[in-house]
Amino acid sequence: MDFTSPLTTLDSISTPGSFYTAKDSPQAGDITAVSSPIDEAFGPRYREARQIPYELKQNLHIDLEEDRCSVSIQVFEGLLTDGNTLAPHGLATESKPARIAAPPSIAMFNTMAIHPSYTSRPAHRSSLHVSAQSLSYLRGLLKIVGPINANLRAAFRFRGNGRGGAMRDSTDESTDDSDSINTKLAVEQSTWRRSPDFWAVLGWAFRCAAAHPHRWPHYKVWLEYMLQVLEADWDERLALDHEEHDRIGNQGHCEYKLITESLLVGYLDDLRRERKNTLREVMRALMAFSDDDQSDKAIFKEIFSGETLVGPRMSKRKRTQTVDLEKGQFGDYLDGDEFDSEEEANGQAGPATARQTGRRGRPPKKEDGSASRISDGVAESVSFRLRLFRLLSAASYYIPISLCPVDELYEKFADRVRLLPLPMFRLFIESHSTTLPDFAHVSLLRHVLDELVANHPSASDIDPDTDAQHGMSVLMMEKCFLPFAAGTITAEDNAKLSLVLENLLWFIHARHEIPYTASLRRAIGQGIKAREERVKKRGAAATTAADVVAARDALARSARSLEVFIDIVEAQAVL
Repeated sequence: MDFTSPLTTLDSISTPGSFYTAKDSPQAGDITAVSSPIDEAFGPRYREARQIPYELKQNLHIDLEEDRCSVSIQVFEGLLTDGNTLAPHGLATESKPARIAAPPSIAMFNTMAIHPSYTSRPAHRSSLHVSAQSLSYLRGLLKIVGPINANLRAAFRFRGNGRGGAMRDSTDESTDDSDSINTKLAVEQSTWRRSPDFWAVLGWAFRCAAAHPHRWPHYKVWLEYMLQVLEADWDERLALDHEEHDRIGNQGHCEYKLITESLLVGYLDDLRRERKNTLREVMRALMAFSDDDQSDKAIFKEIFSGETLVGPRMSKRKRTQTVDLEKGQFGDYLDGDEFDSEEEANGQAGPATARQTGRRGRPPKKEDGSASRISDGVAESVSFRLRLFRLLSAASYYIPISLCPVDELYEKFADRVRLLPLPMFRLFIESHSTTLPDFAHVSLLRHVLDELVANHPSASDIDPDTDAQHGMSVLMMEKCFLPFAAGTITAEDNAKLSLVLENLLWFIHARHEIPYTASLRRAIGQGIKAREERVKKRGAAATTAADVVAARDALARSARSLEVFIDIVEAQAVL
């Protein structure tokens, strides 16, 4: 099963009639391109699911509570795959319902996949195997029974610091007291209680990508899985909503009842219940970076106590291993578990302070502060940010009340992208590496161009049809953007403008061969000269001298690429 969501064509921000649109774009009336969970040839994509029998479930919970997690997960995996047969294309055929874990167990497995005691600071070597086993089970659950049948909405809801269930859903009625697990990892140390909402975890994960590289590999795997869940949940619900709308004869507007109850919309609703500005908080998390940003540092804090410490976690107290029930010697069974030592050493249940962290371990060295350099982790995080933006675009299109209108989302996101350091900016706008669909990528770049270029001819006068959909055509580029410099005199802004224009031209040409004209060559040459002249003016500023050099070099390289582009277009016209 392909977890990547095609989502929507978002007609309100682009038009299939624009020059840039790919040849195989959906027609104007087709606003969806989701992979339906139903396949006529091979039957249901997902298996039905049933709860594990009561007595077996209790035994498995005892294993989890007594830290025999590996054994318990193996049994859960066996029950999940028992009786599962696959058709030639990998789709599940008719088979008996899969026996699956209850939401509290699934939530605990998710925590074990990211908790430092099972990843970066394991108490025992076997703990690392438990983290891998947990992820294996979670992935199998998503692939075999799907997000709705697995009740992942109930499992992955945030209860933030004991404030009660943030997300409420009728699916919660399927859980009862017998599903609960009496262990700190399922309660106090649960990801779903240590953080108030998904966006707090997201922001912290992105901070780890820059400032705590020993934690980023674990959050990277966790984010990949959570995005697969969000995308699969959205896809399945949207397909079922359209199926229901077709069943009633496509009368009136589709109500989209199921996607309103999606995990993504639930995470957005969490912010609204906390009386926060939803769009601002989402953008803040989506663009969180490192400790250099004091606002990010104050808002996105470590999820688990002592999480940023390096090295194995060892308890300082001496434990007795003697067990003699008649003499009242119980070994270490009454001394608390591995999580107590962390919290007692810190004197609190929450995250350790900076001074405490300094006493117990030394965090990794920070990356070079120059804006011209980024860490591998930060670069890797870009694809996750774009995938989330893609999901948010769908939510804004179908359910604007959950976040904001689509145009506003693109404006806010483009504004944040425009302000990024040049290396990060390049990663967001390059078309060959983007995870965004064509229409979304071009619409985003159009918003960025509008922010960078000041006092250009009105696009509505040049190409009103394309402009009405905030699309882009070669005519618009030639008349409104290519001949101009950025609105500021900084080398960085002018380099950013040149990079966007360069990427757009190559992007369009790869999908629809651009005809050569003398006016297009003239517009490209005028723009290169205008940007070179702009950055020569006095007063150009940047953070460091290295950043100035890097920006000027990027501007020169992009200028050469634009010249090569028009030479290639001319040569192709002769052939």
